Amino acid sequence: MNIFYTNVLNNRDIDKVIVLGSGLSILDLTKEEKEHINRCKYVIAFNKFMAFYQKAGVLPTHIYFHDRHGNSINFYKHILEVCCKDRLTHLTFITNKEFAQKYKYFSFFRFNIFRIQRRIFHKKLNESVTNWMGDYLCRKLYKYPHKSTIYSIEITPELEGGKWAENLNEKVFHYKGSLTSVLNICGIMFPGKEIFLVGTDFNSSSYFFEEEIEKLDFEWKDFTYQLVKDAGIHYSFQQTDGKTIENAFPYIISSVKKTGNTLYCINSNSLLIKLGVKYKSLL
Repeated sequence: MNIFYTNVLNNRDIDKVIVLGSGLSILDLTKEEKEHINRCKYVIAFNKFMAFYQKAGVLPTHIYFHDRHGNSINFYKHILEVCCKDRLTHLTFITNKEFAQKYKYFSFFRFNIFRIQRRIFHKKLNESVTNWMGDYLCRKLYKYPHKSTIYSIEITPELEGGKWAENLNEKVFHYKGSLTSVLNICGIMFPGKEIFLVGTDFNSSSYFFEEEIEKLDFEWKDFTYQLVKDAGIHYSFQQTDGKTIENAFPYIISSVKKTGNTLYCINSNSLLIKLGVKYKSLL
């Protein structure tokens, strides 16, 4: 067992922003590309990616996970478990206010004090009451990885988009998918830098971790799961009230330019290329 912590910020000397999606093209990354990403200062994984970062062979510095509907909390817990088990430190989490407030970071010492207290209570209370209390408190005490930074944000309604936020206290732009919010956050946190989109394919119904996710022992599917499987393309490109992510992309590209960022996609087959995102090799 690894008794050492891994600081995700170590050996980061390339001043680029990498945004990691969960598309199949992640599996096409070369050894050199993975090594390059692992040297970039800002590597943002969004949604489910972080649970399978080891399969991808790249280590994020930031995690964006905002969805709070349905089974999303189960998956967010799973991501935190993976990060804690792998002893990752100095990760930055960007999530919704509920997750940020409910699952506060507790030190190893304080968490184990709670476990000792629970054992004492167990001797005094009947088992059903103790189990209920323990489950409730464990949810409240759910542990973030060591030395985490946690930002709570709000996002705009999905089909409205609204204004491009200038800081994290404003509602962050959101339109038919998490990528739109991540790009707004990049402009706030990393203005003036190159942004490379990796694994943002949108042209398939499969994740790069398809086999692994089906083996999870908890409920994780959300309302988009069957829609994506039936249509064969990402939910962002499916119409909702006649709208898709395409409607917002001219504004998104314009807003990215205003923060001094340049946006590239390293997959020439990504549907984003058709929306005006430039293709550029990572190396």
